[in-house]
Order: sequence, then C-alpha cells, then structure tokens
Amino acid sequence: MYSAAYFTGSDGLMEAELGIPEKSRRSVTESQKLSKDTSTQLFAALASARNGELTQAQKLADDLDRQFPQHFLIQNFSLPTIRAAVKLNQNDPAAAVRLLEPVTRYDLAFLDHGFDDVYPAYLRGLAYLRLKNGRLAAPEFQKVLDHRAIGQGAIIGALARLQLARAQAMMGDRFAARKTYEDFLTSWKDADPDIPLYKDAKAEYARLDKSLAN
Repeated sequence: MYSAAYFTGSDGLMEAELGIPEKSRRSVTESQKLSKDTSTQLFAALASARNGELTQAQKLADDLDRQFPQHFLIQNFSLPTIRAAVKLNQNDPAAAVRLLEPVTRYDLAFLDHGFDDVYPAYLRGLAYLRLKNGRLAAPEFQKVLDHRAIGQGAIIGALARLQLARAQAMMGDRFAARKTYEDFLTSWKDADPDIPLYKDAKAEYARLDKSLAN
C-alpha cells in the first residue's frame, strides 16, 4: 500500500515534467512533511532536479548516497538519473548523457519504491534533443513508449510521444512529426489548456502544419 507521501511526491514529479515548477515545489515540500521514507526522498530528489531546486536535489541525492552505499539500483539507477536531471537543468546535456550512459543496461529496472518509469531513457532523450541530435533522441523516446507498462501510466509515458515528435521534426521528417504531434494532441484533447507544455505542443504543431501546407 502506497502512502500519501508517495502520491504527493509522485505528483511533484509529474508537475515538474508538465512545466509547472511552482506547483511541483509545493508538492515536494508537502511530501517531505508527510514522510522521509526512501520512496518520498527519491521522488523529491528527482522532482527537485526537474523543477529547478538544484541545491535541494543535490542534498537529497547525497543523503541517499550515504544511506544506501550498497543498494544496487539506487547507486546504479536512481542516483545517476537524479544527477543527470540536475545537469540538464544546468544546461549541460553532454554531462547528462555521460552520467546516463552506464545506466542504459538498467533502463527497464523496476524498483519496489520510488520512481522507475524508464526515466533514464526519457532524460537521455531530452539531453540528445538539447544537443540537437534528433537521430539519437528518437530511439530513447520510443523505448519509453514501448515500455509504458513499467511506468504504470506515469506522465513520461504520455510526454514521450511529444518528445518523439520533436525529435522527428529535428531530423527533418516533418510528415512523421506531424502525425506524432496529432497523436499526442488527440490523446490530450481533454487536458487543461493552460498547462505550459501542452500550449507549447499546440503552437509547435500549428507551425509545422502551416509549413507543410505551404
């Protein structure tokens, strides 16, 4: 049975991915008040890395490192993922790729606590997009789409489709990108129209659709 802190921490990570950092920070703070168990700390660390609270993310990661020096998945999956997310927020995607390279063999790991959700592949894809390499980014997002069951419906399972569309557009495959954008927007037709990431997706699609019509 998952705790209230677990779900609040999970909400914080989802809100960070949707581009709502202020709300994410509030959820992380609330989760920390509810519990300091391992799951909550892992969610809080990754959410903090994604929402821009980098000092907190690093502190939580260092605490987890000290608490679990022999925990295989925390050391080889969770902590590199958190640290790569920090590097992404510091606009150092090359460092994020380096941190995540050894994690490739564990991309599909399933933890009995904290985040899993093929997160290393998703962040690796984001790093490649930052590096303007759609060819390397696309397979990472496809990996997330192909293994969404691991994430049990986590937000990156939906967002990977948007990121794949961006990778396809970056590669110059505009027709494939338009179809992928359409799939994403159709699946999100009932979403809150004020979500920043959703607004960005609609604007990107409109520009792409217009360019193909000309």
